[in-house]
Amino acid sequence: MKKLSILLLILCLGISPLISAENDPARQKLEEAMTFLSGQTALSTSLAMTIQVQQDGQPRSITLYVDLTLQGDDKFHAKIKTPQEEAAIISDGETRWVHLITQKEYIEAPAPEERSDLVSMLASGPMGGGSNWLADLLHNNPVILDKANVITTTEAKSILLQYPNFHLDIQLPKEGNPAPLKFNITPQGDDSPQGEYTIEFAFDNWKFGQPVPDSTFAFTPPEGVTEMVQPGQEPDTSLGTDAPEVTLPLLDGGEIKISDFKNKKVLVLDFWATWCGPCRMAMPIIDEVATEYKDKDVAVYAVNVNEDAKKIQEFVDKMELTLPIAMDAGKASRLYHADSIPRTVVIGKDGRIQAVHLGYSPYLKRELTKQIDTLLKGESLID
Repeated sequence: MKKLSILLLILCLGISPLISAENDPARQKLEEAMTFLSGQTALSTSLAMTIQVQQDGQPRSITLYVDLTLQGDDKFHAKIKTPQEEAAIISDGETRWVHLITQKEYIEAPAPEERSDLVSMLASGPMGGGSNWLADLLHNNPVILDKANVITTTEAKSILLQYPNFHLDIQLPKEGNPAPLKFNITPQGDDSPQGEYTIEFAFDNWKFGQPVPDSTFAFTPPEGVTEMVQPGQEPDTSLGTDAPEVTLPLLDGGEIKISDFKNKKVLVLDFWATWCGPCRMAMPIIDEVATEYKDKDVAVYAVNVNEDAKKIQEFVDKMELTLPIAMDAGKASRLYHADSIPRTVVIGKDGRIQAVHLGYSPYLKRELTKQIDTLLKGESLID
């Protein structure tokens, strides 16, 4: 879990004035693009995903180059390159492979239920917002329209979508097929743990309706390539059991008792430590989930394992985290089997463990929000 190297570490990592308050023409144009893209039997494109970050007052730019191919309802192939490394994500609809080409390793797992999750997997962290939005665009998910506070046309004839936490500016062709040329994301507010940044997704060489061989969506390990065995792929034995009772002190004072949430709130416990690389990658996502559900019957706690308050506070300040931090001296992590971290435990209002996430996943946020929404409806994830 610590050896995915620079490629997966990278994966973790002014808008034109408006000319009209009228939303309908811009919305209609974007709906036409979504309908066109999702209706293709096959499509492919070359994509450059660039993030520009201000770190310690110095600009820094990182670009991921992706060759993306989708076919039918569920087939997927993406080749991802950086100057240092190369990887591929492949799915035939039933199995998903991540081929770490440079490292000569691969990971095999069941394909997600939705192919859009694979598009989301292209990047995470700040850049993950762009891949999530692209996934919804290509699969005609109306959420990208419904969640925008404003959809309008700019003086540059692009379409601007204003969301609570970011603005997205997308350029579509003036004529011909409505496949996007590029889109830019600018965060709004000052609550980003990554500092100031902008993101650009630039597209080239769109192709439509040109089928590719089925072998493109299958994977046979080349000679010398070995499987990376990931812990936690087998079903977790704690699923469906009562959440163990424990009382934990909070970093900011006070304490929480697990049983106090029963019949009141969905409870999420994320076990982590500052020294754990995958924990640091997952923490901004856990923090986002906590923020998005803070006004609902959901409580999210980051449970630090066996570290002192000063070290935890320094990390929280550096990352600008806002979610509550609980501190565990070892009892909770033992009861919740958090011998490998990060381990994220989702507990329903019924007091039972409904889901467990082990390690870092590029689509952790999507899985968590889907599970939480299901539990808030009064449904179970395990029955």
